[in-house]
Amino acid sequence: MADASADGYPEETRRFLAAFKQRHSLDEVEADLAALERLRVLVVGEAIIDEYSYCAPLGKSPKEGIVSTRHVRGEMQAGGALACANHVAGFCRDVHLVTGLGGEDSRKAFVRERLKANVTPRFFVRPGAPTIVKRRYLWESSLVRVFEVDFLDDTPWPAALEHEMLRHLRETVPAYDVVIVADYGHGFLGQRAATLLAERARFLAVNTQANAANLGFHVVTKYPRASYVCIDEPEIRLATRDRWGAVGDLADKVRGLLGGAAISVTRGPLGVLTCGADGTRWEVPVFSRAVVDRMGAGDAYLSVTAPCVASGMAMDVVGLVGSAVAALAVGIVGNRSAVELVALTRFVRSLLA
Repeated sequence: MADASADGYPEETRRFLAAFKQRHSLDEVEADLAALERLRVLVVGEAIIDEYSYCAPLGKSPKEGIVSTRHVRGEMQAGGALACANHVAGFCRDVHLVTGLGGEDSRKAFVRERLKANVTPRFFVRPGAPTIVKRRYLWESSLVRVFEVDFLDDTPWPAALEHEMLRHLRETVPAYDVVIVADYGHGFLGQRAATLLAERARFLAVNTQANAANLGFHVVTKYPRASYVCIDEPEIRLATRDRWGAVGDLADKVRGLLGGAAISVTRGPLGVLTCGADGTRWEVPVFSRAVVDRMGAGDAYLSVTAPCVASGMAMDVVGLVGSAVAALAVGIVGNRSAVELVALTRFVRSLLA
């Protein structure tokens, strides 16, 4: 086990931060973050309602081989592309959101209420389907997940509705400095949308999430081009069909397939690998001391680092900022609140003091 410093970080983290401070000043990082405000950002992806159903275990049922639980309380959060838009809105002044809702149980009022004031949404409504809801049952004291029930129709969207959405994107995308695609593989963004976004966006940032509903069928190479890719290690291994290769080599392969994109590969407790468009690699450690809930941390990382890369920020700075964002995000239950500039700046100051 690595020796811990006085402030609680391992020696390897202290070495990274000491070397980072030789290359960049705190004033430089703060100026880079402040400059994000001017960027116009478009977020595209599925709206997801995250329901947390908190339970207390009662014990094994006498007639079944299951543990019975008692419902304690529930909580609804704006997740998926909604959470991404809220994260970006804390750093960039002008944010537009293109997302899909269901015609049945749309939750539109809830969604509007939870979006920040500087997020302008454009909803496309699918008849006969619900807005995506992911209901997670957890033991309240420890946030241990018992099981999950998803409400969704993940078949491709009807052709007429897809055509309407593609027309909106075709007209809208070129006006934005940054387009962030949060693609959860639940049917909203098909191949035609992926191709259009790759062709029309000035700067395209993409995450294609691997989850229980799409595992093995949804990878980042669905997009013919990207300026920035942000995926985790299992997702890049799926995309390259490589279980054992070095992550840096896989990053270079994906960069080549998508036109030389910059990339962040998040690796949980192993930190993050960032790779610039010129191929320069940086390994950045984790900065979190305690984890409350990992859900949503990847979306937070994508949402804040995408405008950072678009603005020309050095990729080691992107990695530090992203890891700081993730450290803040894992201290929040799900998407209960967004990561904000003030909190991030304060945390970065503590790292570089």
